[in-house]
Amino acid sequence: VLGDLQAPNPVLIITQQTIQLDVRQDVELDVLTFSRLLAKSPGKAADLEEAVGLYRGDFLEGFSISDDAVFEEWAVLRREQFRRQALEALHRLAQACEENGDIPRALSSAWRLVDLEPWSEESHRYLMRLLGLNGQRSAALTQYETCRRVLAEELNVEPSLETLRLYEQIRDGEIKPINRPQCPAGR
Repeated sequence: VLGDLQAPNPVLIITQQTIQLDVRQDVELDVLTFSRLLAKSPGKAADLEEAVGLYRGDFLEGFSISDDAVFEEWAVLRREQFRRQALEALHRLAQACEENGDIPRALSSAWRLVDLEPWSEESHRYLMRLLGLNGQRSAALTQYETCRRVLAEELNVEPSLETLRLYEQIRDGEIKPINRPQCPAGR
């Protein structure tokens, strides 16, 4: 995949101490594309969507160098940095979709937020509210139960009053589905 490592311009720069990718070469890296897309200001929904599509798991997940504490520390820091950036991008994307009235796309990002960080009560609450706005009342109530269970199992805590109030608003029908314009028949 990397080609001839003895070529005049190899993709890898190898010394006795290091192996480094020569980013001056014609290579595409999901990590660099992810960072470039998130660095664009202001982040457009299309850029955010492309960036979060590139985030398919933790950085170098499952890869380690057992006797190299410096590498392991670097990898953990990068892993956490990329995870935080992905979570922030997902949240911004969900908000942008919601503001544009595209609740199904906002829900897609909210589900992913909960998948990546199941102990985040804020993410569960956001997902519950979006489900309610999308007319999925029973799914929103079920999500509250999931949140309650995860918080109890993972953190040994109960949901906050804010989450409980949202649950009650959904249960009591106070969160109304957003009416989206329907396409005319035949389209």
